Order: sequence, then C-alpha cells, then structure tokens
Amino acid sequence: LEQFWGWQFIMASFLISTFQ
Repeated sequence: LEQFWGWQFIMASFLISTFQ
C-alpha cells in the first residue's frame, strides 16, 4: 500500500507541475 501512495504522490506532483 505504501508503494501505491508513493506512486500517487509522484503522479500528483507531476500533474501539478504540468498545470502550473
């Protein structure tokens, strides 16, 4: 489950960087 959240955090950061 920790790996899943880690991936979610990476994807969230990537999306935020893209939309900024």
